Amino acid sequence: NNQKFLEKYIPMYNLAKINADFKKTLGEAFIEDFDLDKYIKVAADNGSPAMMYLYSHILPKGELKQKYETGAANCGWTEAQGMLSVHCFMEKDYEEAYSWAKKANEKGDYMGANTLGQCMLMGYGNCEIEEEKGLNLILDSIARGAPIITIGLAYKKYIDEQNTYQIYFLSQIYLKSISPNQTGMIEAINENIDYTKNMLSQEEIEKADNLANKILKMNQESVQSIVRSNLTNYGLAKF
Repeated sequence: NNQKFLEKYIPMYNLAKINADFKKTLGEAFIEDFDLDKYIKVAADNGSPAMMYLYSHILPKGELKQKYETGAANCGWTEAQGMLSVHCFMEKDYEEAYSWAKKANEKGDYMGANTLGQCMLMGYGNCEIEEEKGLNLILDSIARGAPIITIGLAYKKYIDEQNTYQIYFLSQIYLKSISPNQTGMIEAINENIDYTKNMLSQEEIEKADNLANKILKMNQESVQSIVRSNLTNYGLAKF
């Protein structure tokens, strides 16, 4: 039913915005009890960007899923542009990733900002390498709710470059993304922390610790805020 559907998808979408677009596209067809998957597809095929994006998440991985996500992105749906940039990046289609990331970031999407930061950090997608700006975009996106694990590429880069301060600083953040059962990875990160800590001044250590803690706290608050906001929009939150 509708309630179960909303509870299933609330963590991923601003459903108040999607619902308004949904009703506009379906008109009188929007009723209390109906086959939501069917009507989402109808709305998507009738040109609703929100429903294209939502329907892409219902579909399994493949060309059809990509078709609807790309359709929503081409219609200007910000979240679709941000997620498409992520998927293109994962597929190593860096030029497309960079292009979609720029569009999404311009509209404030944190996943677009994250992908853009990755591209700028490494020079992917034929963009100019802007290391500091790229890292700042990644860190800012994590503070706004992007997955902490996305710091991994930057972390590896600075390990390869033996950048002591960045290894120590990013280790504090990256450690929080590792599952407790990945004991080998946890031990390796803690070893990096111990090793680099002995090579830094007390001032550098305090600076890194304070910034890492701030970013991690903001990430936790941002993730909670996103879910709480979507719940509240539908009157499902009890706080």
